[in-house]
Amino acid sequence: MVSTSPDAPSQVGFIVAKTVGNAVTRNLVKRRLREIVVETIKQHPYGVNVVVRALPVSAQASFNDLVMDYRKAFFAASTRLRDSAAGSSPLISTPSVDKAHESKGEDVL
Repeated sequence: MVSTSPDAPSQVGFIVAKTVGNAVTRNLVKRRLREIVVETIKQHPYGVNVVVRALPVSAQASFNDLVMDYRKAFFAASTRLRDSAAGSSPLISTPSVDKAHESKGEDVL
C-alpha cells in the first residue's frame, strides 16, 4: 500500500500467478478479489494505491475467508501507513521473510 496525493484517485492492482491454478481458477480468484476491493474504493476513493497478491491457497478459499484475509491485511497495511506518515517514506515495508521458509520457496506474509 502506498499513500499518494489526496487528489489522485485510488487504484488497486492484482497479482494472481500461475501457481494459483489454471486460467479459469485465476480468473475466479480475480473476480472475487475485485468484488471485495469495491468496499475499499468506496471508503478511500482518493489517495491510496493497493496491490493485492493472491497466494496459491486462495484458489481453495471460500469467499468469506478471502474477505476476512483481505480486511485483516488492509487494516495492517493502513495502520503501518498511518504510523509511517511521520517518517520520510510513504511506502509500506514488507515484513521480514523467515529464511527457512524462503529457501523452500513458500510464500510468507
